[in-house]
Amino acid sequence: MKTVVEEVVTSWTAGTAESPAQEAQIAKTLRSLMDNGGFAAVKIIGYEHNWSDAGAYPVELMNDAASAFAGVGFHCYSGAVWQQDAFHSAYLNKDILFTECSGVYGSDWWSNLKWYMDNIFIGSIEHNSRSGLPALTAVRLPVATVNRDGSWSMNQEFYAMAQSSKATIPRDAGGPSGKHIGVSVGRSQSWALRITAFVTGRSNANDWLRYSLVVLNWDDYPNGSWNPTPVKTTIELRGQQQKRERSRVSGRSWLTSLYNLRLTSQILPLRHKGYR
Repeated sequence: MKTVVEEVVTSWTAGTAESPAQEAQIAKTLRSLMDNGGFAAVKIIGYEHNWSDAGAYPVELMNDAASAFAGVGFHCYSGAVWQQDAFHSAYLNKDILFTECSGVYGSDWWSNLKWYMDNIFIGSIEHNSRSGLPALTAVRLPVATVNRDGSWSMNQEFYAMAQSSKATIPRDAGGPSGKHIGVSVGRSQSWALRITAFVTGRSNANDWLRYSLVVLNWDDYPNGSWNPTPVKTTIELRGQQQKRERSRVSGRSWLTSLYNLRLTSQILPLRHKGYR
């Protein structure tokens, strides 16, 4: 059993160890014990396995014990992120959490970072997840590597997570985290930009909301070889525009966050236009 910090969430990895009916019975018993023991606020997250079975096992689990579970958790090791939608369509009111993914030592740094953004920190949120987390400890590639001599280094998972979190961390101490809002990319170079958007509320209702964009430019092989290419864009929300040129930002990182976009409007979908 493991604990995932999201308010307070208790979950376990089901995999193929139990059938949906067996896991459901465990959850019902656990839910009763926790409620009677003063832990009614603790959520139980089921499944904790790969995307590939999203429309089967976790749906059967909710069919058997929906009242015991707050939702389900997904991992990345089989299937595709869009398969989360199968569960969401079946149980619109249940939480989806993306809770684990790790890479492999020796793999390409930049390719991994793009994959993490596309599938986890942008992709999973687009497909109804409330969280995007890599494997914090792993037998493969963790967020950080600590060597026997005490030295350490951060891996690409850390940089993807750190960059995207700029758009979601609370603006105020103890305040609300960012919430995903709609965004779209248009025009001829829309394929080159991977983008998501968030709005962060404030502790004081009179303070400015924070609107944030996380943008990944992956136009890095335009002619079949490594040649990062800037993409000029205009970002527009209710008539207010910010012009940006997404290019190489830091070394090989083409990932950036735009935040503290001070807008007086209500929470509405962002429209993102890409231009040559």
